[in-house]
Amino acid sequence: MRLSHKYEVEQEELKKQMFDLKNKVERQHRIDEARFYKKMRMYSLEDGRKQLERYNARSNDIPKICLNFRSPNEVLAEYLAIM
Repeated sequence: MRLSHKYEVEQEELKKQMFDLKNKVERQHRIDEARFYKKMRMYSLEDGRKQLERYNARSNDIPKICLNFRSPNEVLAEYLAIM
């Protein structure tokens, strides 16, 4: 018996688009783990925040396949130019 049936919880199937999006997010989490978290040496909470801020600044300049080989900063600049 499924847990959702036991507790009478409604459960919906993931639509294909949501499943694909979930996979992209999980892939990005694995990439972040390999690039940042496994190499990180945090000496204080403030130090960890600074390291994460630097990593995010560098990471946002790396082209991504899901953005048609554009970086998140390029996509944001394009969006802001339209607005």
